[in-house]
Amino acid sequence: MDKRTGLVIVALVAVVALTLSALAAGPTLAGNGHGKGGNEPSAVLWVEPSNPFPAWGFDFAIRGSGFTADSVVHISMTPNGVTSNVLADSNGDIIFGWSTGAPGTYTFSAYQDLQGNHWSTYASVAVEVVE
Repeated sequence: MDKRTGLVIVALVAVVALTLSALAAGPTLAGNGHGKGGNEPSAVLWVEPSNPFPAWGFDFAIRGSGFTADSVVHISMTPNGVTSNVLADSNGDIIFGWSTGAPGTYTFSAYQDLQGNHWSTYASVAVEVVE
């Protein structure tokens, strides 16, 4: 085997090794889509019970996980623009109750300010309210 062939084989082995290590690391190295390499939360919101909900006064819960523990999570609802703050528990979980109003689709979005005066969206969930 000549020197050039040996270098090609070494390069291929290195590429395969790096690829396999990145795949094995999974989300740890992948970050969460906010460009911080995993330093910011990777959160999710969901509703209980599941959608759709009847209009006018049906109570439901919005739950979330994956937020920064013991920190404020700002919740906004569109299209109404209603906002609220909740505190994530020591596990980074949140829960808050809501009641339906008029029929329509509403989006609840969760924000956290982890960089000082820079609120970033970390999770959203759509709520379908029907007549």
